Amino acid sequence: MRFFAILVFIFFCSLSSAQSIKGVIISKDSKQPVEGANVYTVEPKKGTVSDFRGKFSLVLDKLHGNDTIYLSHIGYHQKKISLSAFDGKKITIELTPKVEELDNVSVIKEKKLSPKIVFERLPNIGATIYAFGSAVINDKIYISGGDYSVENDQFLKTFELNAGFMNLEPTFQQILQRSRYVASNIKGYKDDLRAFDIKQKKWINIPIDLRKRAYHTLLGYQNKLFIIGGKRLAANERYEYLESKIEIVDLTDNSIAIDDTNPHQAVNPGAILYKDRIILLGGSTKIKSNGYKTYSDKIHSLNLTTGLWYEIGKMPFKGEMKVERIKNVLYIIEKASRTNNYKSYLHLFDLQTGKWSSKGELPDELINPAIASSDTHIYFLGNGNLYMYNIKNSIFREYVIDLFIEGATMHYFKDSLYVLGGYNEDAISKEPTAEMFRIKLDQLSKTKIKLFVEL
Repeated sequence: MRFFAILVFIFFCSLSSAQSIKGVIISKDSKQPVEGANVYTVEPKKGTVSDFRGKFSLVLDKLHGNDTIYLSHIGYHQKKISLSAFDGKKITIELTPKVEELDNVSVIKEKKLSPKIVFERLPNIGATIYAFGSAVINDKIYISGGDYSVENDQFLKTFELNAGFMNLEPTFQQILQRSRYVASNIKGYKDDLRAFDIKQKKWINIPIDLRKRAYHTLLGYQNKLFIIGGKRLAANERYEYLESKIEIVDLTDNSIAIDDTNPHQAVNPGAILYKDRIILLGGSTKIKSNGYKTYSDKIHSLNLTTGLWYEIGKMPFKGEMKVERIKNVLYIIEKASRTNNYKSYLHLFDLQTGKWSSKGELPDELINPAIASSDTHIYFLGNGNLYMYNIKNSIFREYVIDLFIEGATMHYFKDSLYVLGGYNEDAISKEPTAEMFRIKLDQLSKTKIKLFVEL
């Protein structure tokens, strides 16, 4: 009985340590609700965003009455409130609009934010493609190889064509009659090299033939392109094999050298350039008849000065991945797969200390996101949303954008994001796209935040 009483006491103590604060944020001048205001704490890092009515609710753990709640919004001055001000009740908080002096006239900055990010459509790639290697070098975006396969479920497609808007079930004879009009599956990998001139906004076809490959990596070093890993198709295009050869393209004369040594043969490995070394992490090495893949946890390094390979360790997890390097830290996105319950995770590896850490699970929408990074943020694009992750405070900001491309490639260059290729997929088909877009990052300050969370 005494033991039970202790458990009850501990349970209620744990409940009392969690606090829910609620409030409404309004403009001090107009008394109108302020939508999209950030409400957060610094220790621990946790936050939310006010809705269109200015309302917010935030559950906090292990805080004291003298802890501070921060409120911020573009166009308003930041405000700090002691947690004790809430005292279990819903309060109204006023934010003061920022004022600029312009020719002795006070201008109040209450910006009307756009509900969606505005983006620019650029000249298309010239081929419908995804899963290509890509890198930014000297104001140009290079892409090599890639998958141009088209997948169609012919039965479902024919059903859709026959049934139409009346939702009628077609007869077997109708299916046979119409099936000849349905595009068959196409499978193939590209063998070319293209470059997009960012300043001139035009594509350039480079007159060289590469090995046909996809799901590989492309890195640039001293005016050379290193094309590594991925997979190739057999001559009959029915079987897939790991690509063992490394292609080195010299951009000064467009010559190609072949290196037959590659101990890290894998599909979709993480790859980064660090000083004079290429570092490759993980990837998949085999796909079984049931669709399950075999993954690697190995890390290899290629010294570009000596040409020597080294196996430098293993990761605490296995999988296909994407990697962004910011200074001396690798931000590793473990891609969703059957082995991790179709969840994507963010891991960190410090190149100086050799220490691993995990930030946890990414939002469900980020199954196969396009990823790019600046010196302070990582950007994720997927399922009609753009996420901006602040590496200093681990805060995610989510914005709405009318781009519903999966498997695209994204690069950061001079305060803009460039989105290339990818595919459109539904229950019937999977078709690659040739589209390219530019997102100016100053648009984020003009766009409503959909969600504000800590990872």
